Amino acid sequence: MIDKYEECQGPVRGLDFHRNQPLFVSGGDDLKVRVWNYKTKKCLFSLEGHEDYIRTTYFHREHPWIISASDDQSIRIWNWQSRSKVTVLTGHTHYVMCAQFHPALDFILSASIDQTLRVWDITGLKAKTSSSSTMSKDENNAGFPEILSRSDYSVESKEAHTSEINWCAFHPNPEKGLCLSAADDSHIKIWRFDPRHGLREMDTLRGHYNNVNCAIFHPKKDLILTVSEDKSVKVWDLEKRNAIGTHRREYDRFWTLAAHPEENLFAAGHDTGFILFKLERERPAFTVVKDSILFITGRQLCKYNMKTANQRVLIYLKPKTEMTHYYHAIHCYSYDDNQTNQVLISVRSTNVDKGICDLYKISQSSMGESCEPMRSQGLTGLFIGPNRYAVLDRANKVIFKVNNEEKKSKFTLSAKEIFYAGPGRLIVKSEVNGQETISIYDIERGCDVASLKVEAKRVIMSDNKNHIACIGKKKITICDANLKVLGTITEQRRIKSAAWEESGVLIYSTPVHVKYALADGHTTTIVSVREVLYIVAIREGRIFCLNRNCEVRQIQIDARELKFKQAVIRNDRGAILSALRQIGLLTRAEITFLVKKGYPGLALKFVDNDQTRFPLALQAYDIDEALAAASRLNDKVCWTKLAEAAMEVGHIKAAERAYKELRKPYKLAMLYLVTGQRSKMLDARTLARNLNDTSTEYIISLLTKDFAECAQIIRRCGHPNLAYTCAVNHGLYDLAEEISEELSVEQLANLPPLESARTNSSWMQKTIPDIGNGTFENWPLLNDECDNVDAVLASDEPENGFELEDNGDWEDDEFKSSPDNNKDDMELDDLEDAQEDGWGADEEPLEDLLDDDDDDIIGEGAGATNKATIVQKSPQFIAPNPGQSITSRWAQKSDLALHHVLAGSYRSALMLLRNQVGAVNNDQLREIFKDLVLQSRTAYQGLALYPTMYVYPSTINSHADEEDSEIPAGGYRIEDLEKRLTECYGLFSTGKFADAITSFRTLLSCVLFLQVESAQSGLSTDEMIARAKEIISISREYILGLQIWLERKNITGKEFKDHKRACELAAYFAKLNLSKHRSKVLEKAFEVFVGRPKEFHKTRAAVSIARRLLDYVSTSDPKKAKIAQYAERIKSSYDAQVDQQIQLDYDDLNPYSLCAASFTPIFSGNPLIECPLCDAKYKTDFNGQVCKVCQVSQVGKKCPGMRFVATDS
Repeated sequence: MIDKYEECQGPVRGLDFHRNQPLFVSGGDDLKVRVWNYKTKKCLFSLEGHEDYIRTTYFHREHPWIISASDDQSIRIWNWQSRSKVTVLTGHTHYVMCAQFHPALDFILSASIDQTLRVWDITGLKAKTSSSSTMSKDENNAGFPEILSRSDYSVESKEAHTSEINWCAFHPNPEKGLCLSAADDSHIKIWRFDPRHGLREMDTLRGHYNNVNCAIFHPKKDLILTVSEDKSVKVWDLEKRNAIGTHRREYDRFWTLAAHPEENLFAAGHDTGFILFKLERERPAFTVVKDSILFITGRQLCKYNMKTANQRVLIYLKPKTEMTHYYHAIHCYSYDDNQTNQVLISVRSTNVDKGICDLYKISQSSMGESCEPMRSQGLTGLFIGPNRYAVLDRANKVIFKVNNEEKKSKFTLSAKEIFYAGPGRLIVKSEVNGQETISIYDIERGCDVASLKVEAKRVIMSDNKNHIACIGKKKITICDANLKVLGTITEQRRIKSAAWEESGVLIYSTPVHVKYALADGHTTTIVSVREVLYIVAIREGRIFCLNRNCEVRQIQIDARELKFKQAVIRNDRGAILSALRQIGLLTRAEITFLVKKGYPGLALKFVDNDQTRFPLALQAYDIDEALAAASRLNDKVCWTKLAEAAMEVGHIKAAERAYKELRKPYKLAMLYLVTGQRSKMLDARTLARNLNDTSTEYIISLLTKDFAECAQIIRRCGHPNLAYTCAVNHGLYDLAEEISEELSVEQLANLPPLESARTNSSWMQKTIPDIGNGTFENWPLLNDECDNVDAVLASDEPENGFELEDNGDWEDDEFKSSPDNNKDDMELDDLEDAQEDGWGADEEPLEDLLDDDDDDIIGEGAGATNKATIVQKSPQFIAPNPGQSITSRWAQKSDLALHHVLAGSYRSALMLLRNQVGAVNNDQLREIFKDLVLQSRTAYQGLALYPTMYVYPSTINSHADEEDSEIPAGGYRIEDLEKRLTECYGLFSTGKFADAITSFRTLLSCVLFLQVESAQSGLSTDEMIARAKEIISISREYILGLQIWLERKNITGKEFKDHKRACELAAYFAKLNLSKHRSKVLEKAFEVFVGRPKEFHKTRAAVSIARRLLDYVSTSDPKKAKIAQYAERIKSSYDAQVDQQIQLDYDDLNPYSLCAASFTPIFSGNPLIECPLCDAKYKTDFNGQVCKVCQVSQVGKKCPGMRFVATDS
């Protein structure tokens, strides 16, 4: 809500705004016609005369008249300029519900509850009002209002309705000669009005089933809008006389209706408020093909050439089936006037989720004619190649078609909307877990290339496919081609359209502005607009737009500013200087942009105000310029900031000047102390004495070893006993004797005697070092390359007429951001003031780029012989080469994967493991790598706020030369592996098979990183390596056994093949070398056979397991007696015939190796392959796969094996 007016007493029933003046008129139940000024927000005056409620009030379009209709059965006309009554029209016999002026002629139309519709001819009123216009206001209001006689007006009355008439209205276009009436009989009547023949009924609109309270003509189209107490708003076709649209509310009755005088907006009031709505979408459908714009206006598909500004109609489209349909989008893969071109036009509905896609073929012969399209159901259609296009159907599925025939695809793609992303690709808008997601979909591969969670109504890709803009309601997200977010833009008003400029600048529009945005989210207003514009394309510095009437508009932009800001964002020094030379002087907004993007040094060259130059110089660390500005300003705050900045960069002279101006002798003394300038410290002591700063004066005297002055200072402060002690301790006996005269006998008794002190040498002087008396220069700084930038900017040479000297890695330092972007808190008032207008509203002051001195730019090229600036190069600072870190030495001099991991060189460690043990699965090693890296370093912090420092523990390699003997101390010792093995045994015993498999695999992988140099077990290196290989073998057997057992548990069938497979797996399980759990393994395997049908008890495998089990259990053991008895029974139940019938894939007498993938035996003599790490055996069918046991190495790869001792590299 903007304003609220509360002077009226009771309901307000009539309201109308003046077409030209800031006025509106109201009338209501307080019987007064009030005229208001909405700029001053006041009621100007009220007109009284009605004796009952006022129903409607309207301004005349030309005359200063107001018409009001009232329940007092009269119509009154008022003059709002003279604030007087003009006349009263009587004749209705009941409430007058509505009265309106004719838009062009001297007629009034009124409707009443007396069921009559009346037309009043007020031509004679002009003469009456012109003769009375000379009367004063008091004279005009002295008597009764003038009632026109029958000779002054004529009335025509029509009684067409069968119930009370609630509303009447003329058509806003007087050439139409139409008017309407709405009544409680649920009908709307259309009348033909002719000044000579009066009213003539044309038709009746039926469709409402309750009182029709209001009806209006559409201002621009042949439509009628009505509202009714049946809780609906209806739209009628004036030509076909039928309802083409309905909007309903569940509980609220509609009472009134109004149309915006200019915009396509309507308002309807109901019981609890009002709704604001449009009848149709106003955004034009358009597309850009090379240098042409294709757009739809009405039923015409038009082509506009952006180079020649020629516009022509290509074809006439097939009419839309319903009024609620609108043209949603156009897409054309390519367009050539000399060929037959295909254009896809998507038509959607505003109130239901349905639409159609029309494929038009345009040729030279069909130009300017109606065309019949190939129509298919769909919401959006986009070309993805020649004669190939994608259609989004009603079920939100994407269908691919070739020449209008659906192409079957093995991939299913769901989407809420699709956008063009180049040949063979789509940008897909979908919803994932309730959040909108944008993804790039590759049609051939059938997968998403990249995705981003962002809300977007439209997605626009740049012509070079490098940038993507996701346009939301009030937000733009700028991404690169992989949907990585580069910047975001938030607007206060809706974003209407956007398009990419060829240099990568996004131009977008709001209802009131056209703006541009850079890739980092910086925005600037280009121009303010009076109408909504939809940006179509940008060509040669011109923005091509369409308004809501599909008229092409052009906006000129300054490409130089865009190039300049793009260069600043890219940190392209040459492009920045070239753009600056083209622009010349910068505006305040552009200077602010330079500062904002980290270039205060360059901005400094375009600012003359010292108040602004000083903080810019500080941000750019141009201390000399800051000193000059501070000298002119002579402000205490400036000197303080200058001193701080100068000390940061070691500019001793500027700091000295600042401290002198601030009169801070202590700061000066400390500065002279660290720079070794004793004579200047004495000058600081003089300043301290003049300022009565006794403390600083004493400290300076003490540091300069002027002990006599120290004693005198203490003496002047009223402490003669301390002054005496100071003089004695420093051997100043004459001064001590002089001071002793001021002391009493009691004080001298407590002090050391002067005679004994003379025999002792002074010791205090040796505790303070001597201070030199030399000079000290400023700290050396890198030379900036901008000393000659002013000459470059003033030069007339072409863009490539100068070269920047190549100074290696140091050439761009002057363009880099300041060390502290928030160094100076002083606001740049002059720059901020520039943002108060519309052009600078989006700019904010920021930081640095270039310093004053740029000696390295030389003008060259044609005609530059006499203009070239000779550069006197200053010596550049050469930074020392960094040394080799300890971690890089570890990785360089060792061929152990352990040392490379500890050094943080994961890539080389994986390459070593691949070569040594065929490692291909890095996921199994990731957590081990993290653990080893934590072992390889210790962290500590030297001082508060200092960065963390690291120390790398190391040990001695006994197998290497003395100079290369240092190796990292981290890794797994054999003791650690033994402890882990014990934990794995525990998991096996407690039946936690999944955890046991994971732990055994981790243990097996840890063996790869065994540290044999720092072990504390007392074992030799060879013994530790042998034990490590034994741990690998144990881990392999346990992992394989657990996998077999889990496979056996997954067999739940009761068929013969299921029993057979379960028994085979149990036999393999019992054969494995699980030494620590031999008894447990045999028991579980035996139980498998016992739980099967009895014929399986007579097999050779069952007998063999029973015989081996009896070696571990006895019938005398009460806990094992039952199973031992059963084993004794089965041991002697072997039946060769039964064993031959069952034929288990197991032979206890035939040696075999078990395949770790298929869990089937590989009998002796058959080919097999192995895992190079854990030695698990496999059939040749599994060659090249990842080992199922260790899940690290590639099966069948030939490798030299693990290394535990580094060799000389």
